[in-house]
Amino acid sequence: MLDVHAILREVSVVDAQKLLATSRAEKAAKEKEMQAMGGSRYQDLIDAADQIVSMHEASQRLDAALRDMPQLWDTLESSVARAMATTLSSEVSPVISVDAAQSHSHSNGDLVDLVVGASERMWVAMEQGNPLEALSIFKLVDGVTLSDMEGGPMMGIVAFELDAMPSFQHHCLRAPTKPTSFYERALLVLLELQHSSTAHALHSAFLQGRSAAAAALRQAASPSHKQHAVLASLELVLSTLNDAHAMFAVPTSALSTALADIDVHPLELACTDWAIDAIRT
Repeated sequence: MLDVHAILREVSVVDAQKLLATSRAEKAAKEKEMQAMGGSRYQDLIDAADQIVSMHEASQRLDAALRDMPQLWDTLESSVARAMATTLSSEVSPVISVDAAQSHSHSNGDLVDLVVGASERMWVAMEQGNPLEALSIFKLVDGVTLSDMEGGPMMGIVAFELDAMPSFQHHCLRAPTKPTSFYERALLVLLELQHSSTAHALHSAFLQGRSAAAAALRQAASPSHKQHAVLASLELVLSTLNDAHAMFAVPTSALSTALADIDVHPLELACTDWAIDAIRT
């Protein structure tokens, strides 16, 4: 005879095993689902944190720009005022040539007006970053003389401007981010004012100006933005190497044409040494 109780026990064990296996499978599936949800939420948290950091950096840049706005407006207003004053003076007093000024039909007052107007235009040209124009204005009035001592001190204004131009060109070389033509014009004026300048001397002046620009960038950088300062310094080093090559190594450049027969090799070595020192600093 069949043992009914034994059969029921076997059926119960089989059912229990199936139930246990089903429970384990469901538990494993739930764990995988929870892990996937946790990973996606963790990535969402990372993305949100990155957005918060980006917004914070943008707000800091905006805050710095807003702090600089009053100074920029003051500079703009002063530049416009000087330009307007120069325009008005040129409208009131007609511009006369050097030859005409030296003729007997013009008095010393005419000559003084010519000199003062030239001085103002020279300053405007230099402040606008165009030293070659300032130099051309000086050449227009160079050689003007007075018949007597009347107005003599006024003639010293242009002489003062000429003395100030070399220092202005060195100041131009300290500008951190300008096109190559900007630095080339500054070096050309230095060459024009100092006829004995060599390619080595102008190259050294250029690198000294770029070193001053790099130092200014480091001083302006805040401790919390060291990475940005490093990137800005590297960009300055790369742009300096490119500018030096374009001005001194390219035979068709204006500076190479003016200097003629430049020995490029020592200049390239000097650029390499300068770049190494700039990166280490």
